Amino acid sequence: TFGAVAGLTRFPHPIRIADTVRTEGHGKVRLMVGAGAEAFAERCGHVSIDPSALIHPREQARFEALREAARYHTSDSFRAPRGTVGCVVRDGQGHLAAATSTGGTPYRPAGRVGDSPLPGGGFYATSHAAASATGWGEAIATVLLCGRAVWEAEGAARSAGDVVRVRLQHMAETVQSPSGEAATGGIIFITQEGQATWGYSTPRMARGCWLAGQEPAVVI
Repeated sequence: TFGAVAGLTRFPHPIRIADTVRTEGHGKVRLMVGAGAEAFAERCGHVSIDPSALIHPREQARFEALREAARYHTSDSFRAPRGTVGCVVRDGQGHLAAATSTGGTPYRPAGRVGDSPLPGGGFYATSHAAASATGWGEAIATVLLCGRAVWEAEGAARSAGDVVRVRLQHMAETVQSPSGEAATGGIIFITQEGQATWGYSTPRMARGCWLAGQEPAVVI
């Protein structure tokens, strides 16, 4: 099962609201957006805050710098993605889960929804594998980046790392920006057998991994 929300402006932890949609939607609803999602969140006990409290000075400065740019396209933000947080998990019984949360991209049209809340796009999990993605949302949704990676891992001869590399290469070959640059992104990925990996075509992607009984490994 899954739950997803988009277009929230007053809640510090939208991923928790997405999980409430999953558990309290009872299958009648899986994806909620905007004012309806916020009203649902409040009915379920999630506390809203002043939207100004969610504005970080670093991102405000970035917004102002982009305002001065002569040319800007949403794909420009994702050559070095920032602001997206994803997680894939395998528990002790072998159950898999994936989650993705993002603040979006600057200067998007009103009503734009990226890949993060779209199953198969920004996240996907089955009993075989789980994936979470970051990058240019329209490109990720176009190629169903996480869904196809997970499906390909089912019974595939490729390793988890090879699956991730193939899917990112496919996206680069399939989707280009208006200036002809290949779409970029990144994936974190885990299989039911416990193969955990990541891959990215952006200049960098912060990531980390933890196994029970071991110290966390983090790369920035």
